[in-house]
Amino acid sequence: MSASWEITAYIGDTIPLSGYSCGSSAVYLFLTSPNLPVHGVSFNDITARAGKGHFTEGSVDSNDPWEYPNGTKAIGGRLDAGTCREWVVNRPPDRSQLIKADYSTISIR
Repeated sequence: MSASWEITAYIGDTIPLSGYSCGSSAVYLFLTSPNLPVHGVSFNDITARAGKGHFTEGSVDSNDPWEYPNGTKAIGGRLDAGTCREWVVNRPPDRSQLIKADYSTISIR
């Protein structure tokens, strides 16, 4: 099952991500954007490819909620202008393996 949202943000904004992930102790976050590897990169370092196991990990507490304050200043590298998509997945696949996972996305302009 997947869900999607869209917001507008600027470099330097903090985008508070949160949700529920039943049955997992962590969520795995990665992003896709124009001129980045198609299967995604880590939130913290856009040179770290999700397809090579590099994710940003968020902890899920015992009642199933999770939070991750995504600070756009902390991105290691420069994003091209346009829309990027942030992915939150209940297991550590990259974009090519999402059929095996539950995930949500948020598009950010």
